[in-house]
Amino acid sequence: MVDSKPKHKFLNIKKSWLFWAWLIAFPLITFAGIGQILLVIKMVMTGHGLDYFTTMWGYQFNYIGAFVELLVTIVLFIVAPIFYWLGSKEERSFKRKYDIHEK
Repeated sequence: MVDSKPKHKFLNIKKSWLFWAWLIAFPLITFAGIGQILLVIKMVMTGHGLDYFTTMWGYQFNYIGAFVELLVTIVLFIVAPIFYWLGSKEERSFKRKYDIHEK
């Protein structure tokens, strides 16, 4: 007879504390990030982009720097998959040209 219960407590994902922690933390982190992005955009649009704020680690940073960092991150998320696709396309072409088969 097959035992339907998992052998390890962690494998039962619905009862795992880690599942519930992620279920609660992920939306909170997402909303906090969106709030920070909106704050940065508002501060730059209202002309307070060069005002400095201190991060939790003691670094002084301005809102224009945070805005540029945000834009670079967005561009990175757009460009990185394109480079990945081009690289995999080149690899497939190479394998097809030299008749390389992987197991």
